[in-house]
Amino acid sequence: LKNVTFEYNALSQKKLTVKREIIYNEYGHNIEMLETDFQDSTTKLFKYDLKYDSTGNWIKVTESENGKPSFIAVRTIEYYK
Repeated sequence: LKNVTFEYNALSQKKLTVKREIIYNEYGHNIEMLETDFQDSTTKLFKYDLKYDSTGNWIKVTESENGKPSFIAVRTIEYYK
């Protein structure tokens, strides 16, 4: 697992406005993101539950925000021999 922190200024502000701490899994997909917004003093925790097929490609991802499901994406991959 790899933990990366991004800090950036939204809307070309001269001060730090948002910080994102992201944890990646062994496939390089983010599985958790903690987002801190310094403008309105809020923190959001996003978690990503990924399901993979037998070749290691993700086929379903469920995103939850602060413990509540917020998004589900499902994809079908056809493999040709």
